[in-house]
Amino acid sequence: MSRWNAIFASNLHGLVSRAFALVAMFSLFIALAVGMAGGLWLQGRSQSANMALVAQNAAYVAEVPMVFNDAEAAREVLRPNLGGNDVTAIRLLDGAGRVFAEVRRDSQSGFDAFAPAALIPSPVRHNISSAGGVIGSVEVVGSGDAIGALIAVALVITLFGILLVAAGTYLIARSLGRNLVTPLHAIVDVAREVRLERRFDLRAQPHGVSEVRELAGGFNALLDQLQTWQGQNDSAQEALLYRASIDPLSGLPNRATFLERLRETLGMAQRSGDKLAVLFLDGNHFKETNDQYGHAAGDRVIAEVAARISPILRIGDMAARVGGDEFAVLVNHLEGTGDAKSVARRIREAMSVPIAITDADVATVSLSIGSAIFPDDGRDVDTLLRVADERMYADKISGREAEHWNSP
Repeated sequence: MSRWNAIFASNLHGLVSRAFALVAMFSLFIALAVGMAGGLWLQGRSQSANMALVAQNAAYVAEVPMVFNDAEAAREVLRPNLGGNDVTAIRLLDGAGRVFAEVRRDSQSGFDAFAPAALIPSPVRHNISSAGGVIGSVEVVGSGDAIGALIAVALVITLFGILLVAAGTYLIARSLGRNLVTPLHAIVDVAREVRLERRFDLRAQPHGVSEVRELAGGFNALLDQLQTWQGQNDSAQEALLYRASIDPLSGLPNRATFLERLRETLGMAQRSGDKLAVLFLDGNHFKETNDQYGHAAGDRVIAEVAARISPILRIGDMAARVGGDEFAVLVNHLEGTGDAKSVARRIREAMSVPIAITDADVATVSLSIGSAIFPDDGRDVDTLLRVADERMYADKISGREAEHWNSP
């Protein structure tokens, strides 16, 4: 039995079963007690009446033996009155109250052992008269056989009733388990999976009694709503995460995402001994393009630069927009410093193709590029970024000097 089964067995299932057993046992004992009390009362009245008749008949037949003082004859005439199980003894008493003759039933049924003395009717007496005077009396002593038999039967009925209650409790417990507890177990298991594993796709099976089916239906409806909310929440979180990590204009990761990726990659490179490169790229004369053709044209240039850089990179490399016209590139798993130079060269070549900035105008965009190699130029993020930035500015300055000397 699982943990939830054990909890329900000690609570709902056990509680209902015990409650039914207690109610059934209480009802059984009340019914038996009332029936026993009524039976004992009726048996007592019936036995007392029979004993009175026996005493009356015995007084009649014992008159002659008493007159002739013949005790043996008295016993003979009294013995037939012992028939049945209501009387256990008949005594003849003389005028002084002494026992003149007595007869007793030879055998007992054994049920008298179950009869308490308080329940056996009191002895019944009847006077014996002769020649207008009382010459003695008959005393009839009651037997406990009938009452004991009644109590014994009641005990057997009680035992049988207990067995019936036990069987009924078992059957009802099985029915409860099948129609009530098991469906509730299923609902509890689904609720546990939803709570611990966030399994909003699970559903409780609608079976069992109608109330449990309604509960399962309501629970499933709640799960439907929770699943919808979860989907909406996941979509909203994904959208927020995307907006937080992606530059919307270029479609490239933003500065924060690039720095996070750089730290992770640098940590792996430090453990594995790999080399990597960080490239800083900055647009040349971007402000003039922006001022001459407008911000929409500038935005088109930024998007086109991003679109040309991305195909150049290998799987595992990363390009990001880190500022207005500034980009950064992470080149992973370098074989040598020539790999970083090769990436820079291909980027410059990609930028040599003019960019359409309006329907009628094009512009050639150049990039100043600086690079830093791990571990040659630095072993931490800040150092690599600083070296790449310095070399990018150095490249920008040298490019301006070249433009100066090449100008007419």
